[in-house]
Amino acid sequence: MLNAARLILRSVETPHRLDLVDLADDPRLRTALEPTYDIVQLLAVYQHVDRARGDLAARRMLATLAERCSETFIVASQPSYIPAIIEVLSAAQFRLERETTSPARRVKHVVFYRE
Repeated sequence: MLNAARLILRSVETPHRLDLVDLADDPRLRTALEPTYDIVQLLAVYQHVDRARGDLAARRMLATLAERCSETFIVASQPSYIPAIIEVLSAAQFRLERETTSPARRVKHVVFYRE
């Protein structure tokens, strides 16, 4: 998967970096995300961390990502996880901008802006 991402990004002219990180390993995640990012996208990942490592690990991962996000946070997840995501990001000083549902799948897309 990492090799596929490298192949795709070969044609990207903007600065980028790929890191393979266990999202539930908070110290490693914090190091990989230094210093900050303007935009963070968490696309169909939250529920996997929640199922594999539990609610606390998923919320901690989300809070850590939020700490390193300076402007816009975009999440795609199953609807049942959206309330926890909204709670964590609101506590991290993000404002819910919009929420949409994918017509093809039972996935919600949620966009937040830093307050």
